[in-house]
Amino acid sequence: MIEKITLENFKGIGKETTVRLAQLTLLFGANSAGKSTILHALAYAREIFERHNCNADKTILGGDSLDLGEFTEIVHKHNPQGIVRMKFDFAFVQRRIMKANRLPYTPEKGWIKIEVGVPRYHKKFQDTRNYPCALFMQVGIDGKPLVELEYCSSDTVRGGYQGRVRRLNVDHPAIEDEREAYESLFPFHEQLAFREGESDEDKLSNNEPNLNVLDYHYLRGRHALPEKSRIPPLQLRNGYQLKRPGGGFIPTPGTLNLLISRAITELLDLLTRMVYVGPIREIPARNFSPQRTEEVSRWAKGLGAYDVLPALEKEWEQINNDLSKTGDEYLDTGYELVYIPRNYEFDGSGKIDLSKHYFPTKTKTYIENLELDDYKQNFPRDEWFGLFDIKRKVLVQMHNVGVGLSQIIPLVVCMAKNKGQTLMFEQPELHLHPKQQAAVGDLLIRAAQSGTQIIAETHSIHLILRVLRRINETFRTQTKTAESFTRDDLKVLFARSVEGTTDILEVAVGKDGEFLDGWPDENFFEQELKERLAIC
Repeated sequence: MIEKITLENFKGIGKETTVRLAQLTLLFGANSAGKSTILHALAYAREIFERHNCNADKTILGGDSLDLGEFTEIVHKHNPQGIVRMKFDFAFVQRRIMKANRLPYTPEKGWIKIEVGVPRYHKKFQDTRNYPCALFMQVGIDGKPLVELEYCSSDTVRGGYQGRVRRLNVDHPAIEDEREAYESLFPFHEQLAFREGESDEDKLSNNEPNLNVLDYHYLRGRHALPEKSRIPPLQLRNGYQLKRPGGGFIPTPGTLNLLISRAITELLDLLTRMVYVGPIREIPARNFSPQRTEEVSRWAKGLGAYDVLPALEKEWEQINNDLSKTGDEYLDTGYELVYIPRNYEFDGSGKIDLSKHYFPTKTKTYIENLELDDYKQNFPRDEWFGLFDIKRKVLVQMHNVGVGLSQIIPLVVCMAKNKGQTLMFEQPELHLHPKQQAAVGDLLIRAAQSGTQIIAETHSIHLILRVLRRINETFRTQTKTAESFTRDDLKVLFARSVEGTTDILEVAVGKDGEFLDGWPDENFFEQELKERLAIC
């Protein structure tokens, strides 16, 4: 899970800003205050690490719905000479793989910091090309920096373009087995130690040593990122060897290589397992045909939900419980979601074979009780998406019900289908009645309790009050169960615009679900009271 994001010079954010994430993170703020910045940063990071694309416009994650423009639209104040900095702190969830690699050190936490800019604006790189790339990448393990890689525009030894190690923490316990070898190979290694408060001027100067004998493979586009398909990423130049403390030689920096590769793989895995559902979800056409190959960007407009419906099995029960069950914690829409497959099988009576195809409880009862003549006249004969109206006992098209239902269905399907992943939602409460907006809070809580990380941008007072109520209920019972939800499971972030820049605050929540320092916007919770007092 990504636990913390630090941004600098990214879109509306100027100065370095760190936000902590939880299993459920809720983003609030006025329109155009920068609530979406966190979502955009994650989408941009995926472009960088998966496609090495630092000049991203349309994204893998959101397609047309999440278009970042290009680097000059991404960098703060559209300054092409600026450097975008992003740092992602995460927990290693694949520690068993580390053990399988027989590493002498098994990390629990890590970070990757990436700095993106245009080389031509920085004399250090002696490069006239006018495209953004990753200038620096830093890897940290268990609270300490390990290594920093640097963009290098030329390499007179090998020819072409190579990268190099700029900083190396030889005292890091993770590479203790190779420490003596590095100290022997690099007698000036003390100068390569990480420095507190290092300025941009120092970092971009040409007056510092670097490990020229320790190169790493470049990927296309020449970034400060190892080629992900090349293992090991770091290699010694010809004529150099790492001496093994017990005798013999280490052909490549083994432990260091594995840690760099594992950190990148870990972060990339988290980024590629993200799903984004945007603020405007399309209603499928009457003749909608699902796309058989799942494409993550189709979730942005909600259509990804209908693409996956034909392949769902056990998820159906959760989906229809969330939609149709009664009670505060469910949406209680009065409808069940129905999918009728193409070329379905018939039973002996001439109806669809209910033993071969899934239908929600009330829809199934409706089909069982339907007279054969009515069935032949009204029941769809081919693939069909729609709803069963529980009160009227009739199948209806999506277009024939309120828009709110079509807006929440993609989120309900997304949470049922993509468990254990990171899901990013914009305005999950869109077009819903206040009672149902509150129920969305319970849906998000249940997803978080199942191991899914939820990051949701919202304007709903009803949603946040329901989440705080559940924290209070756990506090009052003093008993923690699998269904408990505490303040440790929640982060509330508030975005505001201050002198043209985005400032993101963490709103502290007490154990009892109360805000410890109040709410930073007097026009949110107090607005209803103001309107009531105006009437009086």
